[in-house]
Amino acid sequence: MNKILDASLSDKHWGMHIMEIEITYKCNLNCLHCYNRDEHNHEMPLKTIMSLIKAASQQNVQKLVLTGGEACLHPNFYDLCKEIRERRNEFAGVKKFVLQTNGYSSTNCRRITISL
Repeated sequence: MNKILDASLSDKHWGMHIMEIEITYKCNLNCLHCYNRDEHNHEMPLKTIMSLIKAASQQNVQKLVLTGGEACLHPNFYDLCKEIRERRNEFAGVKKFVLQTNGYSSTNCRRITISL
């Protein structure tokens, strides 16, 4: 995994500035335009997600986007948020965390706020 990230140039004007991690294929919508309309429910393991975030931080990725399907439907989504918060000092290289969501989470949440 680090071989891919190490390929980015060390100059701050080049390299990887944005990383998107598709943590699940699950989605609660069925949009016609979506490439992810299959019935598979693949979820990236929490350990793998955290490893990618750590690698992104080490490479000073400016923005890290958690996406899916619908990222909030990942079975360990709240554990993921908690672990990111608890390890925020370890991920200081990432300047901005973004949650890409359709806003129709089946968890009955009206608002999700993560303060890092």
